[in-house]
Amino acid sequence: MATEPLSGIRVLDLTNVLAGPYCCYQLALMGAEVIKVEPPAGDYIREMTWPIVEGNSLMHLHLNRGKKSITLDLKNPEAVQIYKDLVATADVVVEAMRPGALARRGLLTGCAPLTPPSPHRREVIWVAVKLLHVVHRHPQHLPWHARVHQLQQLQQLQQL
Repeated sequence: MATEPLSGIRVLDLTNVLAGPYCCYQLALMGAEVIKVEPPAGDYIREMTWPIVEGNSLMHLHLNRGKKSITLDLKNPEAVQIYKDLVATADVVVEAMRPGALARRGLLTGCAPLTPPSPHRREVIWVAVKLLHVVHRHPQHLPWHARVHQLQQLQQLQQL
């Protein structure tokens, strides 16, 4: 029996909505161990699209199939330590936070994770999934046209 190409790779999924969860879902399909980290309120996609089944949208269930899950409030010091421990054991970290969100909490230094990798393994691959608002002059104000495109992407994915 053939092994999966990403078997033995640990991915930390700090994404929400569509692009990041879909990326990490593809990695899980190829055998990576994907750990989804959600805030206490959960991922927006849980209630964003229909149909809703037992409190979760089918899109959320589909995009997070095959992943492990943990809820962390990164404003809580205990949760921050758990986050750092997870980063220290990850091979890949995929995040889709607002620009500067991790840096403001001291969880990102430049483009590298706060915790250096163990000397016994390779460096961490850090992936930042960003939409149009990153290149906008005022990143805190997401342009309306970007939201329209996001809704179009959601509708297209639901029709698959």
